[in-house]
Amino acid sequence: MEQDVYSADLYAHLLNALRNGDFQTGQRLPSERALADQFGISRGAVQRALQSLEEQGLIYRRTGSGTFVSDRLDNAVETIDHGVDITKGNLAEHVEARTAFEPWVTATAARYATEEHKKELRRRLDRVANPQDWLDYKEGVYQFFRLLYEIADNGFLLHIFDLIIKAREDVRFGGERPKTRVSTLIRNNMVRSLEQIAEPIEQNDPERAERASREFLEKMSLSINT
Repeated sequence: MEQDVYSADLYAHLLNALRNGDFQTGQRLPSERALADQFGISRGAVQRALQSLEEQGLIYRRTGSGTFVSDRLDNAVETIDHGVDITKGNLAEHVEARTAFEPWVTATAARYATEEHKKELRRRLDRVANPQDWLDYKEGVYQFFRLLYEIADNGFLLHIFDLIIKAREDVRFGGERPKTRVSTLIRNNMVRSLEQIAEPIEQNDPERAERASREFLEKMSLSINT
């Protein structure tokens, strides 16, 4: 029983470290022996903690090589913290639809973005970086992208995107616990991704903006379908 407590403590410590971005995807974690020595517990307790993390998709273990942070860490953390179900609201279909026209929208936004547009883009990016809770974070992400449609000034595509936002809002963006705090890991990774889209728009560089949009959507599609 005492070892179970030690195992739970180590699990909580490693989970918080993963949430806070202390480990990067693909990074090798300390060995079982090193963790046992560091926390003064048995290797059996370490193994139980790692098994729990692995079952939740946070890490994976490779015989003879060690324990590594999962490439799908963001999704796993979001599922644990907010009860996310990526099948809710046909997210895969929404991403597929966005992939068909959003890179063009982003390139057009880069071509016509004014200084006022760029300031508003930064304001919306700041909302994503400093959300009140998970629901505010998800709404902020969608509002960041909605601005691109506004700048592109295509009423039909803006209407389509508003329908996508409405569909995601109807299922609370697929999360069962929308009022919980957003982990540092998820927030920072999303801000970095949005920065890669914002920067070429601010520089009025359509080609780079289109490429950044396509890469973002392809990464999102991969995370849903794997």
